[in-house]
Amino acid sequence: MAKKFRANLYMESAVRLIDRQLQAVFLPNDYLWAGGRYPTKIQPEDLPDWYVHGYLYKRHGYISAKGIVDIVYVPNYFIVNHCHKYDTIYVSYHEKIVAKPKDGAFWYEGYDYAMDGFIGESLIEKVKIYSPDINTEEIMRELRMKEEWYRMRENEGPLIITDRTPIRIASARLSKPWGLSLGFNDSSYCMIDLRKLAERLPKAAEYAGRFTVIDAVKIDRYGYNVTLPCGLCLTAKECYAYKDPVGT
Repeated sequence: MAKKFRANLYMESAVRLIDRQLQAVFLPNDYLWAGGRYPTKIQPEDLPDWYVHGYLYKRHGYISAKGIVDIVYVPNYFIVNHCHKYDTIYVSYHEKIVAKPKDGAFWYEGYDYAMDGFIGESLIEKVKIYSPDINTEEIMRELRMKEEWYRMRENEGPLIITDRTPIRIASARLSKPWGLSLGFNDSSYCMIDLRKLAERLPKAAEYAGRFTVIDAVKIDRYGYNVTLPCGLCLTAKECYAYKDPVGT
């Protein structure tokens, strides 16, 4: 009788509170835990090709690349001693993942699972086959750019921004009228005076009379651009080129 695979996640162990301590519990015969909670008679070799092995929730397990509705990759550009360990991949099997801006960054809603970036490339390769509606090229590009950024930091020490560097805006907010606070992926921070920016950047001059509202700004998914409440959109490279360093 063919086995049915109803869960999108199978874990090698479950976490149980034993003697007041959280401990990993394994099943005999390498049987897996559905969703990391329910014991099964399924072994790793039983799983179809669309299940991807990886390090999930501080344990090893298998996640399905089939039937994914949305997936979001969020690179971490602040922790420099690992490439993908502190990146996050959000996966949803039911609805689109929604990015909610908060305190100059994003919080995500609508996902079913969140995992670190170790599994990124192997998962995306399977998603390309078994969830073909997902734009895997965009995610793979971001994974490659993060790897390039990591190699530059690893080999050269502190990141030196060049034409090859994937510059990102990691955080942004209007902290006061005319004052745009920014954090970049080289761990530098700055304050951009929008009045001075209007004197140097023609497209900013068009909005000079509207820089009065203190409000959250919108950063796009990967930090390529930041859009102010007045409608002005600045690219990460523009912000970096015109920044006035403060406390870097």
